[in-house]
Amino acid sequence: MINILMKFIIFMTILILHGCSSGYEQIIISGSTTIIPLIQEVSNITKANIKINIITTSNGSITGLNDLIIGKCDISASSTKIPEDIEALALERGVKIREKVFAKDLIVSIVNRKNPINNLGLTELKAIFSGAKQNWSDFGGNKKPIVVVCRNRFSGTKEIWDKKVIGSNPSFTNGFEIRSSNSGILAYVESNPNAIGYISFEFINTEVKVLKINNIKPSVENGIHGRYPIYRNLYFYMDENRLTPAIKKFLVFMMSDTGREIIKKSGLIPSGVKIN
Repeated sequence: MINILMKFIIFMTILILHGCSSGYEQIIISGSTTIIPLIQEVSNITKANIKINIITTSNGSITGLNDLIIGKCDISASSTKIPEDIEALALERGVKIREKVFAKDLIVSIVNRKNPINNLGLTELKAIFSGAKQNWSDFGGNKKPIVVVCRNRFSGTKEIWDKKVIGSNPSFTNGFEIRSSNSGILAYVESNPNAIGYISFEFINTEVKVLKINNIKPSVENGIHGRYPIYRNLYFYMDENRLTPAIKKFLVFMMSDTGREIIKKSGLIPSGVKIN
C-alpha cells in the first residue's frame, strides 16, 4: 500500500514538473469591457510568440482596479484614469500603482437605424443624458419618447461620457436602461427604435446608426487630429511590488510594432500617436 502511495506521489510530481517546464508564464488581466476583447485577441499571439498565457475577466474598469488592489489580477485594464479614492485605497494597502497609457479610444453615440436623426451637438446630448429633454421631436425627430441606455457604475466608459457630455455631475439615470457592456448597449439600441446609447468606437457595427457629434464623424483620423470631441486614454495598471518578468514582457509586446498594429486594427489609436 505504501509503495503504491509513493509511486502515485512520484507520478504526480513528475506531472507538475513537466507542466512547469513547458516554459509558459501566466498573467491575469481584469477590467474594461472595451479593452478585454483586444487582450483576448492578443493572447493567442503572446502564447505562441513569447510563451505567456493570459487569463481575462471583464467586469468593468472599476472592478479591475479593485481586483488589482486585492491581488486577484496582475494587470488592471482600465478605460478611465484610476479614481482618487481607489488610488488612496491602494496606498493604504501597500500597493504601489504603476500607470501605462497604451492607446486612445473614441466614444460614440448610437441610435436605432430607423431613427432619422444623424447629428447631435454636445449641448443636445447633455439635454438627453441629463433627462432635461425626453422626446425626439425636440431635435427634429419623430414625436416619440427618448429611451436612454447607459452603462453601469463600474464602467470607465460611463465615467468619461459623464465628464465629457454631462459635466462634473454624474448623469441622471432615473428611468434609464442600464447595461454592463458595450455589446449590451448595442443589442438594446438595435432592438428599440427610440433608443440612444454610447459605446467604444471599436464596437461599431452596421446594425445601429452612429451619430455625428457637432457635425464631426467619429473616425480614427478625426480622433488623431482632435476634431472629434469625445475620446479618452486607455490604461494598464500594475502593482510595482508584483511586476514580474511576464508582465514586463507583455507590456513590451503591446508597445512593439506588432502590438501597436493589433491595437490599430481594433479601431483604437496606439499610444504615441498624438491627438492635437
